[in-house]
Amino acid sequence: MGRGGKRVSKKLKRCVCSFCETKFTVCSVGQNPKYCSKECKAKARLANSGISLTCQNCGRQFVALYSKAKYCSNACYGQAKTKTEHYRTKHRKVCPVCEQEFETITRSQICCSPECGRKIGQEKLKKYYPCQHCGNLFWRPDAFRMKYCSIKCQKEALQQKTAERHKDDPPPVIYNRTCPECGLAFETRFPNHTYCSRKCSYAGNLRSQRMKLAAVYVPKSFICKECGIEITTTYGDVRTEFCCLSCANKFDRRLEHKTDRHKKYLRNLKKLRDEQLTKAFVENVDYDKIYKQSGGVCEICGLPVIYDKLADNNWSGTIDHIIPLSKGGKHALFNCQLAHRICNSLKNNSLDFAGIDWEEKSQKDNYWSKKYQQGLQVMGLEE
Repeated sequence: MGRGGKRVSKKLKRCVCSFCETKFTVCSVGQNPKYCSKECKAKARLANSGISLTCQNCGRQFVALYSKAKYCSNACYGQAKTKTEHYRTKHRKVCPVCEQEFETITRSQICCSPECGRKIGQEKLKKYYPCQHCGNLFWRPDAFRMKYCSIKCQKEALQQKTAERHKDDPPPVIYNRTCPECGLAFETRFPNHTYCSRKCSYAGNLRSQRMKLAAVYVPKSFICKECGIEITTTYGDVRTEFCCLSCANKFDRRLEHKTDRHKKYLRNLKKLRDEQLTKAFVENVDYDKIYKQSGGVCEICGLPVIYDKLADNNWSGTIDHIIPLSKGGKHALFNCQLAHRICNSLKNNSLDFAGIDWEEKSQKDNYWSKKYQQGLQVMGLEE
């Protein structure tokens, strides 16, 4: 906030350090800073002071801010104070790095200066502890709290203690069992161990739970909305309205065919078919010639074809193009064959269609089974 309670917005400024001449950015209000950091500011003060003195402890030349400075660093100041006026007990020691004698008031001090302390390294100052299992020396920051040098030694030590504790125990009883889920023979020390693995245990418990629920399940009966067959459900059956998925799809398709969207789709499809027929036209193809040429047998499924050409009968006869018009086929006698309307629809525009085995197809789905029975009735082949 500025004077009078007004809010002052800070601006991002680009400045140049007066000492190292590096460019830096700062967000502030007022005058631009001269230095990029506190280090540059301290170095600039030393350079501007120009006072060169001699350290009274080590005798080195150093630059100071004030003319009354006596020592080049805090270490020299502490050593000089220890030599002259300190009232505590002084210990005379020999530095292991430079081998010079020095006095200190700290009993645990080893080196004469921080430089010698850095040179000696941490390895000589580390204290190693023996492992209680293998006896090897090891070092860690918290080694004084640890008994073992590694997790491996810890596990081996615990195993030895467990073996010594159970040394006088009788041998365990081994049970020979057969897994009721997978039939695999296995050995176990536990009398209540029934399954050979967790996977078999999960599958067996799930199966027994389902059997318990199936025993108390009350079956439900309903009539299929599509084919009218009465269905009685069992445990785990999720059917509620239709006997199979095919009946459900057929019911949905019939509702879809009543919509304006589907009627528009059929009009566009008929228009496209007329355009394809016009482009591929070679000669007129007579249904009677195709029927006599094929002997009244469907070239796709091999079942007989009734002579009728009614559009509402799935098992009536149609003219099928061997090479579809959408794939470059011609509308000519050599490219046409006799087929049921349903077989022609299932073939669609496929080039490598292998045919239809209605007996095998009817065994896979209830929907196609009903279609096949309807076709046998139409063709008069039902026993």
